[in-house]
Amino acid sequence: MSEPQTSHRPQDRQLAYLERTDQADRRTGALVDRIRDYQRAEHVLDLLRSGRIDSPESQLNAAIVLQHGSCAEHFELAHRLATAAN
Repeated sequence: MSEPQTSHRPQDRQLAYLERTDQADRRTGALVDRIRDYQRAEHVLDLLRSGRIDSPESQLNAAIVLQHGSCAEHFELAHRLATAAN
């Protein structure tokens, strides 16, 4: 199976990487490292604050990461980003 195509924009590649590592952590069957989840969520929030999450693909990747965030704000943002991506 081929790797999904992603944009050449750095922020889109970063978000795709964050989403892949987020999902890979969950496939291991081991305990999920909440510190890694927190770090990924903070990176997504930085990109969001700088206005660099602006395509449907990047919104969906950001939403997937934020659904594993650490507070209600993360979950609400995940929902809004996933809705906007559609």
